[in-house]
Amino acid sequence: MEESLERIIKKRIGIDLFQEQLELLSKSDYYAKALYKPQLKHPKSNDIDLDS
Repeated sequence: MEESLERIIKKRIGIDLFQEQLELLSKSDYYAKALYKPQLKHPKSNDIDLDS
């Protein structure tokens, strides 16, 4: 049985807390750096693991 992401968020932390955390993330320095320089810094493609 699959649950939607929204339903899981509601059950675990609630929508309000999730939205607050997203707002904090968007104000962080890490987010700003990733927004303006989204390139990955790895010398070789073998160093990158992607989930499938």
